[in-house]
Order: sequence, then C-alpha cells, then structure tokens
Amino acid sequence: MPSTIARNTLYQDATFSATELNRKSGQILDAASEGPVTIHRNGESYALMSRKRASALYGKTDSLAQAFEITNAAHRIRFGEQISSSHRFAWLKAFDSDELVELIDEVSEAYQRAMVTDDGWNFLLGIIHEWCESAIAIVSDELDEAWNTEDDEASLDDSDDDNSLDENT
Repeated sequence: MPSTIARNTLYQDATFSATELNRKSGQILDAASEGPVTIHRNGESYALMSRKRASALYGKTDSLAQAFEITNAAHRIRFGEQISSSHRFAWLKAFDSDELVELIDEVSEAYQRAMVTDDGWNFLLGIIHEWCESAIAIVSDELDEAWNTEDDEASLDDSDDDNSLDENT
C-alpha cells in the first residue's frame, strides 16, 4: 500500500487521492476487495468497494427500511390513524391491535437477529412475507366461505364397516 494511505476514522476505510488511483490502481482495487476505500478528487469523496459488498449493503439498507416502515405503519394503525389503501403496507389493516403488537415484536426480534447473523436479513423479509400472506388469507372471501361451509366429507368412525380396514388382511 502507498505510504500516503490515511485511515478515515469515521468510515474506517483507507483513503486515496485520484492520482494514487491512477498510479496504483491494482493495489487500491486489492484494498477495495477487502473493504471500502475512499477516493478524493476535486474536493469530492467517492466510495470504492466490491460489487458483492455494495449489493449486500443495498440489501441490508432495503431490509432495514422495510422493517422501519412496517413497524411505523403498524403503530399508526394501532393508534387509529387511517392509512391509504394504496399504502405499501395497507394489508396491515387486516389485523387487530393485539396482532399488530405481535407483528411489531416479531419484526423487531427479526431485525435484532439480522444485525448479528448472516441469514438474518432473509429471515426478516420472510417474517414480513408471512404476515402479508396471513393478511391476504384473513381478507379472502374464498377462505371465509370455506371455513363457514358445512363439511361435505363423511366422518371416519369405527361403525362404518365398509370403510374400515380389516386388521387381519
């Protein structure tokens, strides 16, 4: 690494000038493969990092935003605020106050897990997806009809000799 590398204490990354990037691009790209680096040019600062790291960072940011938005919307609904039917999380209106508290708790726990595990962000998104699917089921007319329809299946009891299995066969 060039001797002019400085450690940025705020971002904990190595910093380089644009001139250094031109002269020692291989070394700087090697540093960027290990972690983000900052390139300074004309008073501007640019982050350089691997695409994989940038993708992971974007995914984490998006997941965090979803966790914040869903818990915010759940709190708003719990406290009687109306949200638009076009709102991203309008499906939360399918739940009562106790269920919304449960959702908030589950999302919060999943967020905490996401901060310390590799699979945590996918787990968090899975929790949100499961709650969304539950909301769809709650408001489904077809599901409601199925629950309220009389059973048309024959019961299986021992008195029906034609349908029972003979233990000796």
